[in-house]
Amino acid sequence: MTHGYPDYGVGAPKKTIFPVLDVGELSARLGSPVTFDRRGDVMWFDNFEDTLMRWNSNQAMNGTRLFQTAEAARSGSFSCKMITPNAADTDTYLYRNLPLPVQSKIGLEFSYAMYLQIDYLYAKLRFFERGTRYDYQLRYDRYNRTMAYLNKDGGYTNLDGLVSHSMLYHAWNTIKLVVDYENKKYVRALLNDWSWDLSGIPGEKDTNSYTPALFIEARITNRATGDHYIYLDDVILTQNEP
Repeated sequence: MTHGYPDYGVGAPKKTIFPVLDVGELSARLGSPVTFDRRGDVMWFDNFEDTLMRWNSNQAMNGTRLFQTAEAARSGSFSCKMITPNAADTDTYLYRNLPLPVQSKIGLEFSYAMYLQIDYLYAKLRFFERGTRYDYQLRYDRYNRTMAYLNKDGGYTNLDGLVSHSMLYHAWNTIKLVVDYENKKYVRALLNDWSWDLSGIPGEKDTNSYTPALFIEARITNRATGDHYIYLDDVILTQNEP
């Protein structure tokens, strides 16, 4: 489409309809899963309408611990069910490696429905360069209702506020982490209607020999013995975030 107004474009008034000037709004109306936070340009997403073959995990894929399910979905007809091992303080995680993106502000977002006895939920962005690894991670503590970020020393720093959200069946929540990959700093964190400014805060850094890649991860830790789980949906990776 050329720049400027075509003969019958947005400059021509109509009696019955109004034009949609925002492409993000148009995409949302057509069923895009990108509706929580439309900032940034989407470079990859998965809403689990296909198999889990795009992912790796510490649990069996498409089996008893981690599989595509029609039991719940935020968008479409399916989500990913993540079940913890049957022991306290154990993890289930789903991850994917991608090529390193052009240096800009990178966002990782996903939605989840969380159930009882899940202790922590994590969202991680990791950048492997040839001689350095940069880690940025959010941790939601479900019982203490706190959000924390991974600090430069490898520990967690709590953010302000007691963050509660619905634990009802099929009640979806959304978490998002944004990182300035060019300057190697955090930018912001979001959880539903909560937002934190993390501008200028460094993540954890490690020097070693690495193969360049972008690593994204969703992880849960259980609180007690038994099969505990979340539904995961609409994993969205963005670049050029403001």
